[in-house]
Amino acid sequence: MENIIIKRKRYQIEDVLAKDDIHESYKASLNGKTYFIRKYINKDEYIASLGQSKSLKKLGITIPKILKKDKDVFAIVYQYINGETIAEHLAKEDLPDEYFTYIYNMYRFARFSKFEINYLPENFKLEGKNLYYLSLEKTEQNPEKNLENYGLNYWIISKEGYDHLKQLGFEVDKKRILSKGDANKKIVLLSIMKW
Repeated sequence: MENIIIKRKRYQIEDVLAKDDIHESYKASLNGKTYFIRKYINKDEYIASLGQSKSLKKLGITIPKILKKDKDVFAIVYQYINGETIAEHLAKEDLPDEYFTYIYNMYRFARFSKFEINYLPENFKLEGKNLYYLSLEKTEQNPEKNLENYGLNYWIISKEGYDHLKQLGFEVDKKRILSKGDANKKIVLLSIMKW
């Protein structure tokens, strides 16, 4: 296994979780503990990421805690959130009602502060009673792409939700797909009950 050195500590990389033009994300360990690490390609991206983390936290969005920052190698060590993503859970079975309570609580903070987060289910993990937002993406408020008009379609097995999970590489039983009418009804009911 490869290692990454951050603040003179040698972390063992267990898995590469993501890789793009901006950063690489790792699941790594040190002294028997597991961490989530993002290593950026340059200083500007590293600083922007720190700013996004600070902004999201200030606005009430629960994100993994930053444990270490290394401006020399443009790396950030985060708390590792155990468990499966919402997408992993949804691929196996429908989400329990409490998951929608948690995402609506987060949505209220976003609406109040006039911004949107990326509501796709792979960007969230539930650990205990905390729903963690794993992405740092934040955009201006958009009535066309908020939780109710966009995101919830991916938190149920609507046609869009099914296609998205398949695109992520999950096997999902086609019999679980809700009709367009049933999906819309479920989204409206969730909005009434949780808002």
